[in-house]
This record gives sequence, C-alpha cells and structure tokens, in this order.
Amino acid sequence: MLTNLIKKIFINKETPDVPFPEIAPHSHNSVDSPPLAPSSVDGVNIKPGAIGDTKIADFSVTEQKLADTAVATQKIKDDAITAAKVWKGGNVITLSAQIADATILSAHIGALQVGNSKIMDAAISTAKIQDLAVTNAEIADAAITNAKIGMLEVGNSRIANAAISTAKIQDLAVTDAEIANLNAGKINAGIMTGRTVRTADSGARVQMSGLDNRFEVYNSITLAGYIQTYSDNIGIISGINYQIVLSATNYVHLFDCNLDVDGDLNVGGTKNFKIPHPLNPKRWIVYSGIESNGVFLDIHGEVVIKNNRAKINFPVYHIAVTSGTPIIQLTKVGWFGDLYVESPDEQGFGIVAQNAPDGAKVNWYARSVRKGYEDVEIEPLLEEGTARNEMAFLAGKLHPKNKGLYKQIDVQKAQDEMFKKKKQIQDFQKSIQRKYRERGE
Repeated sequence: MLTNLIKKIFINKETPDVPFPEIAPHSHNSVDSPPLAPSSVDGVNIKPGAIGDTKIADFSVTEQKLADTAVATQKIKDDAITAAKVWKGGNVITLSAQIADATILSAHIGALQVGNSKIMDAAISTAKIQDLAVTNAEIADAAITNAKIGMLEVGNSRIANAAISTAKIQDLAVTDAEIANLNAGKINAGIMTGRTVRTADSGARVQMSGLDNRFEVYNSITLAGYIQTYSDNIGIISGINYQIVLSATNYVHLFDCNLDVDGDLNVGGTKNFKIPHPLNPKRWIVYSGIESNGVFLDIHGEVVIKNNRAKINFPVYHIAVTSGTPIIQLTKVGWFGDLYVESPDEQGFGIVAQNAPDGAKVNWYARSVRKGYEDVEIEPLLEEGTARNEMAFLAGKLHPKNKGLYKQIDVQKAQDEMFKKKKQIQDFQKSIQRKYRERGE
C-alpha cells in the first residue's frame, strides 16, 4: 500500500495558481442599503445592548418595517417604553380615536384600578353606560354610598322595571331619615304584616300594631287605651286594665269602670243588680230595678218625735231638681198612736203625732217628680219608637222574655223584618270593604 501511495505522489502534476475575485467594500445607510434577507438577523445575531435609544433615529422604525406580532410582550423590557418615549406633539397617540370600541374590557381592568378620584364629575353619563353593563356581582358591598349619588341623579326613567328586586335591597338599607315624604298615593294596595303604622313617632297618636293585633290610642305621655282581639272576643282596654269586652256570646262586659249615659237608657230586658253570691260560690244574687209609670226621685229618712211634732227639711238642691208636691209615706217605730203630714212642698214637710211619747221614732219616705219629666208619655206612638231605632223596636218583640206578650204572627213578622235589616247591614259592610289579595293588588 505504501508503494502505491508513493507512486501517486511522484506522478501528480502541478496546477497553476488562480487569484480570488475582488469584492467591493460593503457599507449600510438608511437610504440605499440593500434589504436584508428574511430571518437573516435574529436574536442570536444581535448582541444584547447593541441597539440603544441613541442608535435609533426618530421614526426610523415604522409600522411598515415591523411585521405583525414582530414585537411581542416578552421582547420588551419592563419600563422600556415610558411616557417620555411616546411622542405627543405629533399626536402619535390620540385620545379615543386610537382605541377601538370594546378594546379595553372589564376583564382587562384590575379590581379597584379605577377609583372615584380618577373619574371626573359627570364623566360617566347615562348614555355611556350600556344596559346591564354593571351587574350586582361587579359592585362591592357599600361601594356606592348616599354621598356618591347626587339628588335626583337616578330617576324612574333610568331604572328598568323590576331592575331592583327585594333580594337586591339589604335590610335597613333605606332608613326613615332617607325618606322625605311618604306619599300614600304612590303605594299600591297590599298586605303589610308584622309592622306598626302610627300617626306620629311619639306623644299623642293613634297606631295599628302588629303586636297582639292592637289598635292603640295614646295621649301625650302614656298609653291611654287600645282595642285588642283575643280568642273569640274583642277587648277595649284603658291603661293596663281590661275595661270592656265584646264577647262572642252576645255579651258586653265592663270591668273596673263606670258607665255614663248622657241620653236615655232604654232596655228590652231588665236593669239588674248582679253580684256573686257571698254564701254560695255556685250562684249569683240578682235584684232588678224598680220600673214605674213616671220619672221620680225618692228620698227617705228617720225622725224623732218631740212634743208630738217633727219637721223634715229636704236637701237644698231638692227644689231645683223636682217639681210639685211629693208623695209622702210615714211608718211608726215601737209605739201606737195616730200621726199625719202637715204642709208638704218641694222643701219639706211636717209631722203631727197624737199621744206620741218624746223620743218616739218615725220612718218617712218621699217621692217627687223629676223636673222636666212631668208629662212623660207612657204609650208613645209606634212611629216615634220606630223612628228612633227600628232594630231596637224589633228586638223588643223578639226578646225571649217578651215573646209571650205578642201574637205569634206579630213575632214572626218581626223575625222576618229583623233578618232583612241584618242582611242590609251585612251587604253595606261588604260594599265598603277594600278587598286585598295575599300578594297585593
């Protein structure tokens, strides 16, 4: 093998030298430099820091020289582009014309990046807010306070129907102090439960309370009284005592109070004195008032006979409230003899006795007509009684104790007429009742 290699070396011919072609010197400028081939200069070929701000002339890098997405976020150093590097004199970046609609979305703006201090007054108008652009989820609790909302800034025309629901209003969000005037004309009919409605916050007032279904009346300082429903009854209460109870058993009970009647008291039954029996806990004691054919004032007393005579002087007011000569009755106590009345009038009378021992006693009783009632009509015409109260006239015939006084046909007619009257009252009550549905009108 070595012999063959040596042979090749000795038989090789010489080749004449040929010089390299000359290449013209290469220079670059911004006018006539030849373009660079695509991808000929990449990040590997450019040394970090080789191109600085001072080496790039103004406007030397234009949009035409930058391919789309050629400059990515990862190729720009933090804080490399400052406000001073953005030319404002030539309106390179204008106000809104340089930002396309919907370019900046809610997702691009960090939470709390835009505060109240960064928004000029009236900068955001109703026309600039798209319907439903700001949802409840995007508004932090208490972010919008009363101080941030001008008077009448949000009117009814700017709030869509049902835009603000009960669920969107926090309890106690609107207080009494924030409501200048409650106009009843702006409240639709409905049902308000568990609340108190009053004519004033304190002092003299009337209120309906959700507590125990009360209708309360206050004087200027303390509770004067209220009406309360309980069980099957209705109670009219004064102070802390139950005063009047309207019972479901057709009874009216008065407790711890007096009854003053300015007019006449007409009853179809009796006027009774009724107390629990003091000796028998299972019984009552009932006494009825005396009924007479006139309006009388009765007084009585006891007098001692001396020298067969005695003088009775009525109270000084007696002559002012009575009329005419009284009817007088005398009763001897423990002695026997004759006696009679002498010179009776509205001021008193005298007693004359025969053979009466000194110290003998006489009980006396005097009945006088009440002044102004001298000619009381005992049997007034039917028209007068009916005109006063037709219901009372019919009820008088239908009282269980009175039915036996009238013919059966008259009682039946009264029953039919009473039914008609009650039906008229019920129909009238229904006509004036305001009907409510459970969810309002």
